[in-house]
Amino acid sequence: MVIENTSHVISDKTIKDNQILVSFIIPVYNTPAELLSACITSIKKSQLKFPYEIVVIDDGSKTNVEKVIQSLNYGSELRFYRTENGGVSKARNEGIHHAVGKWLTFVDPDDLVTFDPRINQLLNDSKDDIIFFPYARISDRDHIVKDYRIHDLIPKAGLSSTVLVESLLRVSQDVVTIDGFYLGTPWGKLFQASFLREHKLLFDVTLRKRQDALFCAQCYQAMTSYHLIESNEAHYAYRIDHEGSITKKYNQQLKTIYRYLFEQMVTLGNKLIPAIDSSSLQLYCYDLTKELINLDFCNVNNPHPYHERKKDFMSYREDPFFSPYYVKTSLTNVHVWKRILYTLIRTKQFWLLNGIFLLRKAMILVKKRNKPLN
Repeated sequence: MVIENTSHVISDKTIKDNQILVSFIIPVYNTPAELLSACITSIKKSQLKFPYEIVVIDDGSKTNVEKVIQSLNYGSELRFYRTENGGVSKARNEGIHHAVGKWLTFVDPDDLVTFDPRINQLLNDSKDDIIFFPYARISDRDHIVKDYRIHDLIPKAGLSSTVLVESLLRVSQDVVTIDGFYLGTPWGKLFQASFLREHKLLFDVTLRKRQDALFCAQCYQAMTSYHLIESNEAHYAYRIDHEGSITKKYNQQLKTIYRYLFEQMVTLGNKLIPAIDSSSLQLYCYDLTKELINLDFCNVNNPHPYHERKKDFMSYREDPFFSPYYVKTSLTNVHVWKRILYTLIRTKQFWLLNGIFLLRKAMILVKKRNKPLN
């Protein structure tokens, strides 16, 4: 089924007994056919023992996603919607709107689902707002790079909303007891549909980057309880280095996006009881700035001359809103390389930052050229 210009608003849906238990929401934009096919097929291969649906939202792809869907010969459990291009946040919101499952889980179209069907009873009985499950990182050739148990990600149940949000903000820390990267992703989790609708939790369509982190932080702020699935098997496989990655592209809009994102995080942090520690926001501010240097100020595809890029950096760095967060802060468990970058950001050493990132880009290009084909 194909629907154009579908609504973005969460509707009130009642879940009846014996109806869909889990909705897998997959936003798609120009995903290679083989990766999308593998993603959807992986759900069926999981041999789930409960009723489920796969909700595919095509975000105005230039590729023929509908043809890929039709080639899979799925039954009524696979539903397909096409919308005008509006970004992954809009696509996921469409999925939330159309999903009828008791639980919603988000799947990136280049990843794989490896659910254990033994969770059936848990999903039927649980009254928790969010269920966290383990995952593995895989390469572009499906090789497992690292396998995570749930206690590698979150050490125990019952941690406060404040602790989880603080851990999400401290994503740049390398040695942690709570994984900030995992906490900032919508995959690897099951969300009670009634919880999302009651609190009107949606992805912010004004954000085109790190929108996942804001959505997750808002969910942790609103939730009352969560459950950890203790399993020796990963339930999700996250692909870390496929060729379609856009994480290194120049983005001149990112300065505005990250300022808005940080404002939202500060506001959310102040609503928590107790409020989040200022050092967590300081680390997040430095991390966002480091990414801006990579994707804007010192990006090799930035067409502006050095003096204009430096001016942009200084304007962002000296913004009065950010000033309280660009202070000397605890860098415990932060890799020495990031400590150096954060120090250079704090002391406004743009010429050094520019040189470091240009050298880094050159080294990456050399490494790619020398990489064997097989």
